[in-house]
Amino acid sequence: MKIIYASVGACATGCRRLIYPLEALAKSFLDVEIEPLNLLDRSKIDYADIFVTQCAIGAKAMSFLYECRKKGKKIVIDYDDSFADLPEIKLKEFNMTSKEVTENWIRYLNLADLITVSCDPLKDRVESFTRTPVKVVPNLILKSEYKESEGYTPDRSRIRILYSCSESHIKDFKFIAPVLKRIGESYKKVTIVSHGNLNFSYFCPKYKGETLHIENGPYESYYEVLRGIQPSILIAPLMPTIYNNCRSNLKYLQASLVKAAFVGNRLPPYRNVEHNKTGLLPFTRISWWWSLRRLVRDPKLLSNTSRAAHKDLKNYLLEDNIELWNEAYRGILTT
Repeated sequence: MKIIYASVGACATGCRRLIYPLEALAKSFLDVEIEPLNLLDRSKIDYADIFVTQCAIGAKAMSFLYECRKKGKKIVIDYDDSFADLPEIKLKEFNMTSKEVTENWIRYLNLADLITVSCDPLKDRVESFTRTPVKVVPNLILKSEYKESEGYTPDRSRIRILYSCSESHIKDFKFIAPVLKRIGESYKKVTIVSHGNLNFSYFCPKYKGETLHIENGPYESYYEVLRGIQPSILIAPLMPTIYNNCRSNLKYLQASLVKAAFVGNRLPPYRNVEHNKTGLLPFTRISWWWSLRRLVRDPKLLSNTSRAAHKDLKNYLLEDNIELWNEAYRGILTT
């Protein structure tokens, strides 16, 4: 089985959803051969059984998919977001209206032989737009990442509350900013840390506590940056929108890898987080305040929660679950 693939790059979804699984497949099965490609290079199409890509929506990718289809190649497209429900900031990246993005998205969905997604709500959403089979394969982590995290011990001398996010979380940041401001100004041992394209100081310019902002860097150094921050608590506030309901559990995995206590909204992405054991799951601003306050005031709860979540990572090891990806790809070769 020869698989050629085009990734959106060394980003979180590019690695978790494409590069890492394919590399693990090639190591686990002797008959699997993988090769990355540039969408402008069509010479490799003839030698491949399957073409795999992700987040396809541009003209270049569409043209390549049509070429694969004409030559009878199987196509797998992976999605980690619902393109029919993109927030306004994401639409600007494509310079399209929501209707135009959705129409293009449906064209891609219908070209595929299989669509892989990260969670059940996204599967349901995708299936409402296409008859192409959709398979859920959750986000997973490498054994090497887990082993590396075992030797990491975070500094708890200060409580660092980390929110790592992109522009698609503007409304979520507006929701949580007043809570973070109150927590940070109520407890002097708290530092509010923002990481990525959104800065906490922008939402709370008159904040009187300690704060830190770190810009995005290459994904290869992402966990090195997080370990450098040494977060005590990693938060994932999500407003109840269709787009957010279709998100994955990636933030929970990231928190657990750096042994931070996880706090996220009580929404589908975190349905497998056990409340008060592997994380805290508030919903309203008031419950967010109480959840963060509990962790700040109770070192034992913070330690127990982060320890339980780190132990839970053993259920998300890519190498132990590689058969999920193997079944997905081999299944379309027999149809």
